[in-house]
Amino acid sequence: MGDIALVNAVLTIISICYDLAKLLTESLLWVTGADFVALPLVDETVEQRIRESFNRQGLMRHLGAELHQIHRGVVVIRMPFASQLTQQHGYFHAGGLSAIADSAGGYARFTLFPEDTEVLTVEFKLNLLNPAEGEFVDAVGRVVKSGRTLTICQLEVFSSSGGERLQVALGQQTFICLRATVENLDLNALQTGRRPEARHSAATAMLACLRTKLNFCTAVVRASISV
Repeated sequence: MGDIALVNAVLTIISICYDLAKLLTESLLWVTGADFVALPLVDETVEQRIRESFNRQGLMRHLGAELHQIHRGVVVIRMPFASQLTQQHGYFHAGGLSAIADSAGGYARFTLFPEDTEVLTVEFKLNLLNPAEGEFVDAVGRVVKSGRTLTICQLEVFSSSGGERLQVALGQQTFICLRATVENLDLNALQTGRRPEARHSAATAMLACLRTKLNFCTAVVRASISV
């Protein structure tokens, strides 16, 4: 009986290790230019919330921008070329690049937020590396550090011309997480520095569950060995 319990415990531990490896793999975000390798997709409900929010942005409609890719912690916004989006030399205007980069970072963080929270930009800086020209530009927002209140994102913008991609901008962005709608922000809470309550993320809950299982199996193994 002890041998059977030991085997079952070992098999359970192997299963837990597999789940942990899978969780850690999904937490790693690899970005090469604008090509994404094995990035986890977001839940359909989260994607719907993001698309509904994006569709309410009048500026994005004005720019002709669209959500091109949505992954957990990474979002790509594409803006096709249009003459009204250029500056005096015919390149994409930096204002348009900044706008889609800001939104890409915001929605990248939005993929990780609890359902009843909002995201607002605190600050961002964008360095222009090359003139932006071509058929379209892609703004890539990627979460670098996600905290309870503040989140840091990396911003990248790439132009595409004749199949050739070129990085034209690189930046960094800071967000604040608020448990409220934009219309009902608690400005006093912001001024006094009170933090909104943070929900446990799905990953945290999963790790807690796996930890409990692992502790149980460890106890079974020890009991079996002692027998």
